[in-house]
Parts: sequence; C-alpha cells; structure tokens
Amino acid sequence: MNFLVEITNLVKVYGQGKTEAALEGVSATFLKGILNIVVGPSGSGKTTLLNCIGGLLRPTSGKISIENFLLSNASINELLYHRRFTVGIIFQDYNLIPGLTCEENIFLPGSFKYKSRNSLKEASDSLLKELDIYDLRKIDVSHLSGGERQRVSIATALINDPPILLADEPTGQLDTNNTEKVITILKRKAQEGKCVIVSTHDPRVVKHGEKIFKLNRKELKISKDISESFHFN
Repeated sequence: MNFLVEITNLVKVYGQGKTEAALEGVSATFLKGILNIVVGPSGSGKTTLLNCIGGLLRPTSGKISIENFLLSNASINELLYHRRFTVGIIFQDYNLIPGLTCEENIFLPGSFKYKSRNSLKEASDSLLKELDIYDLRKIDVSHLSGGERQRVSIATALINDPPILLADEPTGQLDTNNTEKVITILKRKAQEGKCVIVSTHDPRVVKHGEKIFKLNRKELKISKDISESFHFN
C-alpha cells in the first residue's frame, strides 16, 4: 500500500459561536520515501494539521486521504485502527503517562502489535539503546528531564514501526548530539519508504528536508529553499 497522505481544502474550526479557524482550506500531498517538513510561525496550524492527519482531531470540512482510505470520513473503529497501526506520533508535549516507567510507556502502544512479551521487549530495548536512554528504562517518566522525555516519546511513536510517522517539534528539547540521532532516525524511516511529516522551527532539521512546506493557516505551499522557509508574512 502506498501510504502517501493527501489533504484537500482542509478546514479546522475550534469553538462555538465566536469561532477561530486553525486551518482555512489548506491542500497538499505528502509523499512517502522522503522527509516532508512543515514550517510556519506559532499559531499557523502546524500541530492542528498533524493531529488531523493522526486521527486525533476531526476536520470541520475537507478531505484527508491515505491511498484509497478517506480518513476524514472514518468511523470510530477505523480511527482506532489508524491510531494504533497506521500512524505514529511524536508529540511536542511528550504525551507520556506519569507514574509509569519509560519502558511501560513504550509497552502500552507496542502491546497492540506484539503478541509476545519477549519480542516487544526486544523491540523496545533496541529503540532505548539507539536513543541513548536504555539505562533509564525502569525510571518513572515524571523524574526525567525534558530532553529525556522527548526521546521516550519518540520511542513510543516508533515501537510499532508505523507506515506514517508524524513528528511535532521532535528536537525542541534536545541538544545537538541527540538532535542528530533523531534526524538520522527520521531520515532512515523515510528511506525505508515511510511517509514522514515533521513540523519544526529547527533549522538543523529543516536543512535535511526533501520537501519543505510553509503553512500560514490559509495556504500550505512548497518552499524553494531553506532560507525562504523562515520568512513569514
């Protein structure tokens, strides 16, 4: 299955009465096999866009298509399947459960795919080592630094090896060394044929983008070069 993502005239309005549109009719195609980067100023709708693609928000109108599957019209059960198996999301605010260890947070989404505890632990350990947090696996996530929590969040998104990977400011809390590790992982996932969409302000990430989009609520247009990506009207 070709897991490219197409959005058409996507609108998302928050609130009732006096409403605010986070997205106002944006359209784009995100290809698999490359690093798709979305840039834009704060409040431009980047997180809303990813949450709609991830099935966490219903668009007010417009279409989200994944191959022949119309996500924007999905049933509750179809959305659950999408969230569990089709998409992995690296959240800007980590989305971890305090009171659980790093390992337990990773096991939760992994339990949907892995039927064997041993195979789940093997996959988890591999990610923990790659992200340099293996020694923290038994520690409650509430005791971790922001950068450590960010890396646990990345592991939870990757554990099921989803065909679509959404990353919302994945390097915001990371130093240069760990940023390079995350960029390497994202590029590898794209090279494996995944559809990888990254929202970021980080020029260290943007320079690796093979297709860069600028978002300003009403328009999602392709940027011609990196320097242009940071010029917002």
